[in-house]
Amino acid sequence: MLVLKQSDRYHTFYDVWPELRQLFRFDVRFRCRRLKAVLEELRCETAGKRVLDVGFGTGAMLATFPHSCSITGADISRTATEAARHDPKLQAFAEARFVEVDENDSADLPEGPFDI
Repeated sequence: MLVLKQSDRYHTFYDVWPELRQLFRFDVRFRCRRLKAVLEELRCETAGKRVLDVGFGTGAMLATFPHSCSITGADISRTATEAARHDPKLQAFAEARFVEVDENDSADLPEGPFDI
């Protein structure tokens, strides 16, 4: 039996058609709006915070934070981390770090502290 790992599914996913993917990812746009609403409901000040997004994909949710934040993204996709490292909208932050992690080893996750 062939077992396909999640990282295999996303191996080249973020290399192809990034603009088109953004256009049709209604779920991502909804989650970005919902995250903002939840943080506002909790009265969570986001300016200058250290933010971690596990499974950041295109970095759309990270990009919604103020540029004064230090953002860290962890993903199983090499293409996601490479694309994020070269994405101008993510490079505008006080600090931006993107790491590829093994889907079966939580020890690969970046160490904090993180505020959000």
